[in-house]
Amino acid sequence: MSDRPYPDVSVVIPTWNGRHLLERFLPSVVDAARVYQREKGARVEVVIVDDGSEDGTAEWVGANAPSFVEVIAKSGPEGF
Repeated sequence: MSDRPYPDVSVVIPTWNGRHLLERFLPSVVDAARVYQREKGARVEVVIVDDGSEDGTAEWVGANAPSFVEVIAKSGPEGF
């Protein structure tokens, strides 16, 4: 059990060909995560699960997101 008063947080975002959506809302998720980390002292991870997108979703996230955003890129659509 942690001595920190605030819990660590994991945010999981499933996507398939959702690059255009992530381009719009991922910066807000990242900003909120940084604020929570800074103000509460808790760890935050953001996990993007890409279900075989063909629009460059995984590549875009990998190139534009900070290190606490992890991409799990599946080779083809498997469903969630």
